[in-house]
Amino acid sequence: MKQFGVLWGGMIVLYGVGTFIIKRNDESHWLSQDHTLPIAVGLLGTLAAILNAKFAGGSWPAVLSTLMATVTLILQKPKPGPTVPA
Repeated sequence: MKQFGVLWGGMIVLYGVGTFIIKRNDESHWLSQDHTLPIAVGLLGTLAAILNAKFAGGSWPAVLSTLMATVTLILQKPKPGPTVPA
């Protein structure tokens, strides 16, 4: 876990902050629609892992682990938003 700590922690923090901001402001925000937030966080995390492996000597298994986490985030069903009475 030492090896992947910052990357995984960063993804979790980004996802948590994004979710908090959306819930605080408006659940109809464009970022909360469908899978936009998980795709954005997952792609940023995967890109960070690739850059780390390529230029900073990070491990390539970390890239594969991050990619699997991204796929897991994207495959989860989004929770339905609140219903607004007409």
